[in-house]
Amino acid sequence: MYRIAAIFIIIISAVSVSYVSAGVDMKDGKWEITTQMEMPGMPMAMPAFTHTQCMTSEQNVPQGKDRN
Repeated sequence: MYRIAAIFIIIISAVSVSYVSAGVDMKDGKWEITTQMEMPGMPMAMPAFTHTQCMTSEQNVPQGKDRN
């Protein structure tokens, strides 16, 4: 029983380490992100919002105008 548990823990640890070390796979540069929202029951769709930003692998989360 302990042997199966130990093997399971080793496998989970190996998978976790490889997942964390993978990092973000993205190209640096100017990104354009378009968001559109639809709500059931609304007579018309809300307009799409487009955000353009230069992003790098170190700063890979889009920053809005409000930086809290």
